[in-house]
Amino acid sequence: MRARPTRAGQGDWSSRALRVRSVTMGIFIAVLSIFIAVGVFGGSDGGGGGWMQVLVSGLADLTSLGDAFMTAPLPDHAALAAQYGGLNTVAVRRVEWNELKSNRTSLKSLFEKADAGPVIVVGGPATLWPASQWTPDRLKQTAAIFPSVRLSKTPAFRYWDDTKLMEVDETQAGLSSAVYGKEVVDVPASDLFFRMLQLADGIGHIYASADLDLPDMQSLRRDVRPIAPLNIFPGTPSTKQRQFVWVASKGATAPFHYDTSHNMYVQTFGRKRFFLLPPKEHDNLYIHPVAHPADRQSQVEWMPTDGWQNDPTRFPLFFNVETVHVADLAAGEMLVLPALWFHHVQATSLSISVNLWQLSKEATTLEGILADALPLWRKSWPPDKTLVLLQHFLPAVIAAALDGTSASCREVDTPTGIQSCVDTYVNGLLERQYQPLGLYMPQRPSFSCSASTGRGLDAALEQPVRDITAKFRAMAVDLRRIYLGVWLMHLGDFGVIEAGATPSETGSFLGSCICATCLDSDNDKTG
Repeated sequence: MRARPTRAGQGDWSSRALRVRSVTMGIFIAVLSIFIAVGVFGGSDGGGGGWMQVLVSGLADLTSLGDAFMTAPLPDHAALAAQYGGLNTVAVRRVEWNELKSNRTSLKSLFEKADAGPVIVVGGPATLWPASQWTPDRLKQTAAIFPSVRLSKTPAFRYWDDTKLMEVDETQAGLSSAVYGKEVVDVPASDLFFRMLQLADGIGHIYASADLDLPDMQSLRRDVRPIAPLNIFPGTPSTKQRQFVWVASKGATAPFHYDTSHNMYVQTFGRKRFFLLPPKEHDNLYIHPVAHPADRQSQVEWMPTDGWQNDPTRFPLFFNVETVHVADLAAGEMLVLPALWFHHVQATSLSISVNLWQLSKEATTLEGILADALPLWRKSWPPDKTLVLLQHFLPAVIAAALDGTSASCREVDTPTGIQSCVDTYVNGLLERQYQPLGLYMPQRPSFSCSASTGRGLDAALEQPVRDITAKFRAMAVDLRRIYLGVWLMHLGDFGVIEAGATPSETGSFLGSCICATCLDSDNDKTG
C-alpha cells in the first residue's frame, strides 16, 4: 500500500477498524441489552420503533436492498416539476444500444455533433462487464483500497483541490465548511461498505471515488472490460480513457460542475439522478475562478428540494435558468454526457458507478494554447514588462475570438470597438466569478499597471494573435466563451504572480489593467 501522509483531523480506517471494532462491539452489545431490558426502543404498547428500526434496516441484507433499487419505478417528470418549485424539467432521451448500431450511429457522433446533448444508453457493452454484477457485498470482499473518502453531515460534497494557487480558507470561502466534508484516506473497501451500512437517513453521508489505474484498485479495474467499444477516440494517446469508480450513500450529492472531458457514466448498482444544464448556461452558474480550489464548480448552493430558492442579490443571474434536463440512471444504463455540460448528481439510493472520461478536442486545443501561453515572453523579463505584454495581448485575443458573437463585439475593427468588446466580457467574468467571493470589490491591485505604450508590441503580436484566435474560433460559440475565460484567468494568474502578488488579486488585475471601464461606479455591464 502506498505511504501517504495524513493531515490533521483525518484518520486511517484500515488501522483503526482492527484496533477499535472488537471493543466497540462489546460495549455496543452491553448497552443494547440494557436498553432492550428497560424498553427504551419500544413505545408504551411495546410495539418497538425509534432508532431500533433504523439499526435493523441499516444492517439489512445488501442483496435484498439491491433488488429493491432495481425494481423501483422511474419518476414522473411532471411530479418532479411540481416538486422543484415549478422548475421546468425535461427527461433525457433514452436509446437502445442496438438501435444506435442499427442506425450506424457512433458514440463519437453523440459527443461531437453540433447539437450534442445527454443521452441515456440502455444495454450495450457495459452490461457484459463483470462490474455489472457489483454489489456492496461483492466489493467489500475485494482488496481495493479507496485513496480518499469524504464524510459529511450534509448531503452536498464539493471537490476541493488544495494544489490550486489561490489560498482560500474553506470556512471563509462563501460556503459552509460542511459542504466539503471530512476526508479520510486509504480506506479498504470492506471498511467503506461497513460504514455505509451504519448510516441512516439524516445521520450522515459518504462519498468516495478512485482512479481505477491506481495499484490498489486493480482488483476492480479487471472487472471493467471490454471497454474498446466505448473508446470514442481510439488510437489517440492525448485522449486516453480514464476510468473511475464512484460510491455514494443515499442522498449524497455533487453540486453543479462541469468537466472538460466527455463522460460515459455507467450505473452498476442502485440509482442516481442527474440534473443537467447545457454550456450556454455557464454565465448563470457563477463558476469559481480557475485558481480557486473549487474550480469548475458553481458557487450557487442549490439543492433540488429547494427549487430556485437562493439569494437573488448574490446570484441574480441564476434565476435566468428555466429548464433543467433530468436523467434518472438505473443499474445497467449509461449516461452519455458531452464535455462542459453542467451536472448536479444525486444518489437516490446507495450507489456504485463507473465512468470513462476522454478529453474533448476543445480541451485538447486549450491545453496546446496554454502550453505556450504568452508569446514573446522571456523568463528574464522584469514584472512591469510582462504586464505590458499582457495588456496588449489579452484584449487583442478576446476581441478577435468574440468578434460577431454579441452586440458589444460587432465592431472590433476599431480601438473603441475592441475595448467595448473586452470591457463587456471581462466585466461579466468579474461579476460572475470573482465578485461573489469578495475577490473583486472592485478595487485596484497592490501593484501598478504600467502606462507604457509597449511600442512595437502590437505588430509583433499580430501573428500569435491570429494563430490563437483561429483555434478558439474553431470551437462552438458557447464552448469558446467558456474556454476563453479559462485561458484569460490562467494568464491573469500568471501576470499577478510575476508581479509578486497572488491569484486572489487576479480579478483586480483584470478589472484595472485589462478592462477600461470596470472600475467605473456606474458600470452595469453584465457580459
